[in-house]
Amino acid sequence: MIAGDGPREMAETSSYTIAEVAEITGLHRNTVRQKIRLGQLQAETYPGKYGEEYRISQAALAEAGLLDRKRSPANPPAGGAGAAREPAPAAPAPAAQESTPPEPVAGSVSLESTPATVTVPATSAPAEAEPVAAPDPTAALLDLFQRHEQAIYRLGYVQGELERVKTLAERAESLYEQTEQHKHELAQLRAELEAARREAEAAGRLRQELEQARRQAGELEEMRGHLAQMAEEVNRLRTTSSAARRPWWRFWDRSCPPDGARSS
Repeated sequence: MIAGDGPREMAETSSYTIAEVAEITGLHRNTVRQKIRLGQLQAETYPGKYGEEYRISQAALAEAGLLDRKRSPANPPAGGAGAAREPAPAAPAPAAQESTPPEPVAGSVSLESTPATVTVPATSAPAEAEPVAAPDPTAALLDLFQRHEQAIYRLGYVQGELERVKTLAERAESLYEQTEQHKHELAQLRAELEAARREAEAAGRLRQELEQARRQAGELEEMRGHLAQMAEEVNRLRTTSSAARRPWWRFWDRSCPPDGARSS
């Protein structure tokens, strides 16, 4: 109810606010709001004093099963938000003041000359205490159901994350094994490369030795040629020297020397 409105009976109201529905049904305001959010109670929004507010019709209350014969809108609870506001009794009129004040007694102090002014602070009217509603099992079950759904959602999310982490861990393990295998293969290749390098160095040394042997063989062949030439020269010299020492008749017949030579 907006302050400043005239008294209004709930029986004449076509729709009610959440506070009015809470007082009519005995439910808590949060329970009414939750029913509206869950679609269990039809409501419409209307502009109010502080913005848009929900308005629930009597038909919606009846459809939701929230109306009670004892606490129907025709018989609202006393002191409720929809109860008729009775006009406050008029304050009694102040007594008429005398036209002429009484004469002061001699030797007395006149109180009217220095009147005491007492200021009473204005206090706001006490707010109506909200009735303590009994716990609604339906709202508790709905809340428990929502918590259960949220827990299931979180559990599914956590299980998905665990599966993803497990997959990543398996992938990491596989990559680690592949890396170790590649390291082992790389070490083997390095060992083979080192062995090939040593073999290449040995082959280079063998080539050098072979070249050296070839050069030595060439030198030997050359020396053999020189030796053959020297042998031929020696043979020629021997032949020449033997011919110089041989008698003249040996040039014609070596077996039959002349007579003079025989006799001698």
